[in-house]
Parts: sequence; C-alpha cells; structure tokens
Amino acid sequence: MHLIENKQPQMLQLCLKVQPDQVKINGNSVYFSGVDQFRRKLNCTWYPKKTNDIKVLKLQESCYLQVSGQLQPFIGATNENQFDARRYYYGKRVFYKLKIEKIISIKPVRKNIVNQLHTLRWQIIQKLKRYPEPYASYAQALLVGYQSEVFQGLTNVYSKLGIIYLFCLSGMHVFYVIWIIKTILTYLHVTQETQLTILLIVLPLYLILAGGSASLVRAIGMAWLLILGQKIKVIKLTKLTTWSCLLAVNLFLAPESIFSLGVQLSYLLTLGLILLQEANYFKLNLKINALTLPLILWHTYQYNLLTPLLTWVITPIFAVVFIPLLLLGLGPEWMLMMSNQVLQILTLILVKIGQLPTEITYGKPSLLVVLMIVISVFYAQKLTKPQKLITCLSILIVGNFIVIKYPIAPEIVYFDIGQGDSTLIRERFNRSVTLVDTGGKLNFSAMKQRNPKKRKTNGEKIIVNYLKSKGLMHLDHLVLTHQDTDHIGDFPAISRHIKIAKIYVPAGMEKQSAFLRRLDQSENTLADVYPVLKGMNWGVSQTEILYPIQVGAGKNEDSITFIKQFAGLQCFFSGDLNQAGELKILKEHPNLKIDILKTGHHGSQTSTHPQLLQSTKPCVALISCGRKNRYGHPAQITLENLEKYQIPYYLTAHDGMMKVKKVGRHVELQLYQMGKWRKIRIK
Repeated sequence: MHLIENKQPQMLQLCLKVQPDQVKINGNSVYFSGVDQFRRKLNCTWYPKKTNDIKVLKLQESCYLQVSGQLQPFIGATNENQFDARRYYYGKRVFYKLKIEKIISIKPVRKNIVNQLHTLRWQIIQKLKRYPEPYASYAQALLVGYQSEVFQGLTNVYSKLGIIYLFCLSGMHVFYVIWIIKTILTYLHVTQETQLTILLIVLPLYLILAGGSASLVRAIGMAWLLILGQKIKVIKLTKLTTWSCLLAVNLFLAPESIFSLGVQLSYLLTLGLILLQEANYFKLNLKINALTLPLILWHTYQYNLLTPLLTWVITPIFAVVFIPLLLLGLGPEWMLMMSNQVLQILTLILVKIGQLPTEITYGKPSLLVVLMIVISVFYAQKLTKPQKLITCLSILIVGNFIVIKYPIAPEIVYFDIGQGDSTLIRERFNRSVTLVDTGGKLNFSAMKQRNPKKRKTNGEKIIVNYLKSKGLMHLDHLVLTHQDTDHIGDFPAISRHIKIAKIYVPAGMEKQSAFLRRLDQSENTLADVYPVLKGMNWGVSQTEILYPIQVGAGKNEDSITFIKQFAGLQCFFSGDLNQAGELKILKEHPNLKIDILKTGHHGSQTSTHPQLLQSTKPCVALISCGRKNRYGHPAQITLENLEKYQIPYYLTAHDGMMKVKKVGRHVELQLYQMGKWRKIRIK
C-alpha cells in the first residue's frame, strides 16, 4: 500500500544574499527571496519566536544572511484547478523554499550597480509609503512595481472588472519611460544617436528598479531590441520579429512562466496589437476583448459583462490621467494633494462599479474552446464578412457553458484540504449540490500576530475555486458533521463567496457558542441551520442518516453519519465519529453494507473499528489527512486493519484529490497526481 512518511527535512546552514526590496513583513511573519552560495534562488519564510526579532530583517541595504533552516521542494497542485505553486515559482526560476529556523549573522554585501538599484528601489518604496492613499499605492505599483496591501485590495476589484492589466507595469508604462527620457535628452540637445545609446543602457537598469516582472521583461525586451535595430541599422527588426524572439527566449529560460495569466495576456495582447490592423478604436477594443475572454475564463472562470465597455473608456483615461497624475504628485505638495483627490474619486467610481452584479460565473472552458476562440479572432481579420464565424463561435461558447453548468455524470469529490476534511456531492445536471464539511486550519502559534495581512483560507483557495471552475456559485446543502475547526473552520470564508441554502448540524450543536460565533462571521443566519438526528428526512437526496441518535454538543462522538447511494454503491460518511459510535450503528443496522468507506477521524486509531470493516466489507477506503501532520494520521493500526481485511486504501496526503465518478456503465475512483488523473475501476 502506501508508506507513510512523517520525517522532517534535514536542517541546513546556508549563506543567502538578500536585497532589501525583496523583504515583506506580515504581522510576525517574514517572507523574502534570496540566493544561496550555490546560486539557487530560494523562497524564504521566517517565523521569529520573539516580536522584536523582526527588526533584524528590516534591511536598508543588500546583505548576506547566515541562516539555518529546512530546505524543501515545492508541492504542485493536488486538487483539480488549484493554483499550482510549484509551476508558479518554477516560472520565476525558484525551485526550493527555505523555512528559516535561526538567523545566525548578517553581513553587508560589496556594493555594485545591481545592489545599488535594489537599495534605491527600497528607498523609493519607503518614501512613497509616507504619501497619502491611494496615491502612495498607485505610485509604488506603477513606478517601481511594488504592490502594497492597499493596492492588493484594489487589484481584487480591478481583476473582477477585467482591467487589472492596466495596473501592472507593461508596454504602456515603458512607452512613458522612453518618452520622458527622450523629451529630457532632446531638451538638453542630445543627438538622436546618443539618445538610442542611453536608452539601451537605461532600460535594463529600469527593469531592475521596477521589480523585473515577466510582463515588464517582455515590454522592455521588445523596446530594447527595436532600439538596437535602429542603432546598428544592419538588420531591420519588426515588432513581430522582436515579439517572436522574446517569446522564444522566455520559453527557453523560464518555460513554466508561460502558464501564468499575466504572461499569457502580455504576449497575446501585444500580438493582437501587432496583427489586428484596425484604425477604429472601438472595433480594436472589441477584438482585444475577444482575445482576452478565453484566457480570463480559463484562469478565473468568471467574466464581467462591463469589461468591454470599461476597457474602451478607461484605457485612454489611464493613459492621459493616471500616469500624468502620478508624475505630478512627485512635485509640490499642492500637486500631490490635487493628484490624490482625483485618484480617490476615480478609485471610488471603479470600486462602486465593481460592486454591481454584472459578473457571470462561466466555469473553466475546455482547452479546445480557448484555442478556437483565439485562432478565430486572428482568422476573422482576413474575412470580409466574418458574421458566420462569429455565429459559430457564439454557439460554441454557449454550448460549452451548458456542458459545464449541467454535467451528465454525477460525482463525489474528496478534496485534499490538508489536515482537515471536506467532500462535495454533485447530482446529475447539478440538480443537488452538497458539501460535507469545509476543512479549516488550526493555529498552533504561541505568539500573537501583530497586524497580520488576511490571507485566503484553504476553503477559498481549494473548495471555492473548484466550485467556480464548475460554474457553481451556490450550495443546496452544507453538512457540518461536528464543530472541530479542521472540519468547519472555513465555513464563514466559503459563505462569503458561495451562497448556502441550508446548513445541517448534529442536534445540539446549533446552541453551542463556538458554532454561533462562526455563524455570526458567515453570510448565513440561524434560520438556515437545521439540527439533525438519526432517521430524520433532510434535503440530501438518496441518503440515510445513521447518527447521532440523541442531542449532543457537536463533539466527535456526535458526528453526523450517513450513507449516500451513488450509482448503485453505498458511500459512508462519519466525520470524526469514534469506534463506540460505529458499534452502535452496527448494532442498529446489522446488515449494513458499505462499498466506499471514508474512514473516520482521518484514519485515527479512535475510529474505523475492525468489526466495522469485517461486517460491511468495503471495496475501498479513503482517508483525508495532511502531509506530515503532527497527529501521525493515519494511525498504523488503522492501516494494518485495512490490510488485514484486504481493503485497498488511498490517502489525500499521498494521492491528492479523489473523485468517485460514473463513467458510462462503470464507476471509477480517480486520483489527482502531478496534474494528471489516475483512474481505478471500482464497479
């Protein structure tokens, strides 16, 4: 079966070169990138034991850090459509993460032009922090490529509106930089030839000063090559040639980066502007939006109906208002205050627009549909009458939407939620959608966080993301088996994104203060909560409630336990029910049959009684547990019992997300590993 490894990585001592502008502090946590003595770029985290220790990493210049810590590889996505951290960091040429245990020493680095630029960038960021909001955040983002917490909050709005690309350093900003440099040099009577030479030197330096994002590399790289072509006059480089060269270099040096939305939009929009020859600004805007539509749906699963109108209106405003205001704000104080007031008004307008219910959840389109739309937009450029092509594409988009929204095959999804529990049950055509538990993370930190930045929960990153990718924005039923945090902790966060119609809890839990506090933090009320006891009828179709048999306090021994009929199979759910509860169920139901057993309490020795295995004879057992969890789940005795009764078992910690799905006349168990599905026939 599976070898359960709970060994911790070996402690190492490394010397890291760290730039001051790469250090970010969130409460009592410190995050930064550094380069070790082996020239490896590492993503580093440090959780100091004392609050005052954080001051050590408030660097003002480039330094060498002598540290001890645990070096670990990145784990790829273990759930379908989950953000792939490994692919993201590989795209940045970062292959390992370092969890720092101790900082041994700090030494300054010998000064050179690169280190000086990083220090200058840090100084600019610190100076801009003293400016009023929102000017400070816009200036940091659009002048030096630094995203503050305030700006990251605004990006959520701009992403929803489909205009986030305007607020990331790219081609438009590089155009302004070149225009400003040329204007100054022309005023100083510098020759055209010398201007080109200066630009060839300055642009790579600005790339470092502005943070070196992938889209900025593309923009500056294209501008640099075109200027080089003007300078040497041997080979005439076209925009398409420079675009192709940059793409080839990008694919060679950092092939994984091409999977990110930012890089894809950067290259595709640039190609669109090069090939889509269109004098009419309105028509060009429609074509560009048609190009971005499939990529936005592929990555975010949602689209705002106002996006075409907003890009048509805001793009010129951005060019003639936003950028000039940022430059004016660097002048006298009255200019700064004027610029800030105008930016406040524009930001407020955009935030209000972002609150309008104009966003639709489409789901994740098929790759074939994405490619067909992109290719068709370019092909339509050659057609005098593209109406038939547009009609066919419209039918394709609507058809794919129907297939996503109303799936033919039902499924049960066991999320890899870490050390927690969450399962999704979807009926055919989404006639009923039920989530059993939400997962949640226990906080074992002994030190109180100081103004920490609020981070997304696993429930949002995994469950909400998956629901949106399937075109779902509602749950008909939420079953909270008991009140442990690792089972219901993410319920409030999920409710802020997904509408929940009914919530079922074990009878008595609805009166517990801990649960009521969570309910107050959610978008639901007590009127949505229904207490459950054995034998009751509830809204979850084709199920039978087996437990609890009496009112309790929502503890492990009160866990909601039920059987779900799925494609002729009996699926067993029991939360963290203990062995005593399992035996009570067997006593009440001596002929109980289980085909798919979800082991109780993450495979703990307190659940999954041998008699339950012997009596019900499951075809397969599924265990939800976290990698290298501190509890040692699953227990060795549980695995030995499963092997004793010849029951194959699979773990989310090892096999990732697991699906039970009807495929034709058969039922398959599908395991999500390394971005691919491994399929096992059950029936």
